[in-house]
Amino acid sequence: MPAVPGHNALLIANRACRDGEIDLKPALAQLDERGVAAHVVYPDGVAELQRDIREASGRWGTVIVAGGDGTLHAAIPALREADVVLGILPLGTANDLARGLDIPLDLVGAAEVIGSGRVRPIDIAAVNDTFFLNAASIGLGVAVTRELSNSGNLKRRWGALSYARALVNAMSNVDAFRVRLTIDGEQKSVRSLQVTIGNGPYYGGGMAIAPEARVDDGTLYLYSVAPRPFWQLARLLTAIPRGGQGRYPQVLAQQARRIQVDTDEPLPITADGEPCGKTPATFEVLPAEVRVWVP
Repeated sequence: MPAVPGHNALLIANRACRDGEIDLKPALAQLDERGVAAHVVYPDGVAELQRDIREASGRWGTVIVAGGDGTLHAAIPALREADVVLGILPLGTANDLARGLDIPLDLVGAAEVIGSGRVRPIDIAAVNDTFFLNAASIGLGVAVTRELSNSGNLKRRWGALSYARALVNAMSNVDAFRVRLTIDGEQKSVRSLQVTIGNGPYYGGGMAIAPEARVDDGTLYLYSVAPRPFWQLARLLTAIPRGGQGRYPQVLAQQARRIQVDTDEPLPITADGEPCGKTPATFEVLPAEVRVWVP
């Protein structure tokens, strides 16, 4: 669907924008130049963010979220209910959804997409009662998230490289576990250090889940990494940014629409870097749930 000239938009911005740490003026000027009249709000917390999106339905054709993957994750429940098109101004560390949709990571370029791009329906994924856009993790990925949360300004100092640094730190603190998988009805039982289930192509600051993954293909992408000596895992880690992990014998890689995961002991799950319960869990893809402005 091509761009609609002269559409109005509600722009939801975070505190960094409100407090002047991030200058939205160039992006707003680009939107105005493209005929997009943007009304800016600064919600205080997730509840207000979701309320603003729901109330936008019928009033604004587009809701622009100025934030990172965590902000977009928080917006999903409301975006599913509201009759709006999502515009993305990427302000996060990773910006994995924007990467997967080929949206420029600079604000002016992203604003130009909202003003002159096209509308593309994308999938979301669900784990139990939580929705996510990029990927969910069990095992090592959860430890990486914990490292990032506990390390103060690691993200600010290292940017997207903070994920790789946290991964190296986390590897010494993770034990292997037995996981029972039901993949579109097919059962498997494996030992694992890490289970990743992806909806889009990227997670963790640009690491590729699978080369063929798309956020609108109606498919979940699973990979499970078996425990191996550190030197073997180190070689594997160099392949993950390119999505080449599926070529390694210690990696189980599959595609599915529905995946059930069970472990001997309940293990924590993160989705889009946010905690979302523990195993056992059921993962499903929900096709074409959200419409997004893309190039």
